[in-house]
This record gives sequence, structure tokens and C-alpha cells, in this order.
Amino acid sequence: MGRLGRCRPHPPLGAGHPRTFGHDGAGGSCGLADPEADLALGYVMNRMGPRISDDPRKTALIEAVYGTL
Repeated sequence: MGRLGRCRPHPPLGAGHPRTFGHDGAGGSCGLADPEADLALGYVMNRMGPRISDDPRKTALIEAVYGTL
């Protein structure tokens, strides 16, 4: 099913509400938006990790951001 220019994560990015959308990138980067929390987040790094998804740095950042809401 088309998403009109947005990508629902699969597997999920690990946080957020059911309407959260985004995408993992190469080496651990990611972008996500959570309309329920009025939140947008982009993460890029200067050293790529070995994983495409579930990078522990990305996961820790997302958990920390949601922990402050």
C-alpha cells in the first residue's frame, strides 16, 4: 500500500505511537516523525556502524528523546 511519500518502519523504529513513521539508514542513521508527540528526529553520525537497523546508538537516542517527553 502506498504511503504518499512517507515510509512506515518495518521493523518499527522501537518507539512512538502507532502513527509514527520513518526509516533506518545505512550504518545506523535514521529519521522519524511522531505526529502524536509533535516530534521529528533525524540522526546521522560521523562513523558508520555495522548494522542497517537496530543500531544501539540510534536506539539509545530514541529512548532518551522519548524519556524526556
